[in-house]
Amino acid sequence: MAKVISHRVQSKANSTFYWDKWSDVNTWAEWDDTLRSARLDGSFSLAAKGELTFSDGTTLPFEITDLDHGKEFEFTFFLPMAEMKVRRTIGARPDGCWIEQEVKFSGVLGFMASGKHSGRWETATPRSMDRLKKLIETGSL
Repeated sequence: MAKVISHRVQSKANSTFYWDKWSDVNTWAEWDDTLRSARLDGSFSLAAKGELTFSDGTTLPFEITDLDHGKEFEFTFFLPMAEMKVRRTIGARPDGCWIEQEVKFSGVLGFMASGKHSGRWETATPRSMDRLKKLIETGSL
């Protein structure tokens, strides 16, 4: 079975601040230091397509494959005989919110894609989410 990578962060900020940043794909590189650039063609909607260019120069197209506005979304990279799905979820708390990112690999060669890519995501997921939290809570973003 392919590996699942997950990280959850609690924040004092209102969930709308996170949704505003997550739904503005073109600014993802401002808080995710693994990205050189991010682009979404059109509006943030189901089936919208875009492209992420990572700091090592690798560029991967993606598609928004699930969307519940203000709460969660999933984007999928379609790899050779495998998929890598990234789900981002927001939940309310009395004193703010929590955010979570989960990365899953699936498909016939999902286990191979997991072996190749999971190390990057295991390191990057907590780092980028913690950075986003810090930037939002300090008003720097």
